[in-house]
Amino acid sequence: MKKLKITLIIATIAIGLAITLILHLNSQAKMRENDGVFRRQDKQLTELIAEGEQPVERTGQTAQSGGDAAKTNQRTGSPT
Repeated sequence: MKKLKITLIIATIAIGLAITLILHLNSQAKMRENDGVFRRQDKQLTELIAEGEQPVERTGQTAQSGGDAAKTNQRTGSPT
């Protein structure tokens, strides 16, 4: 009976360690994936800055007209 208890305790510890290891590896994989996304976004932002282009211009609006429209909407609350 004593050997059975020791075996069950060791098995429980081993399972706990395995679960901890699996969770750690999964979290590392997610962090690597997120890091890749952030690096791509950083590269895109750096390219936009290098071109002297504002992100608003990518939607087809100029920076000046887009900014003026946003200010008008904030002040009056009416769409342009």
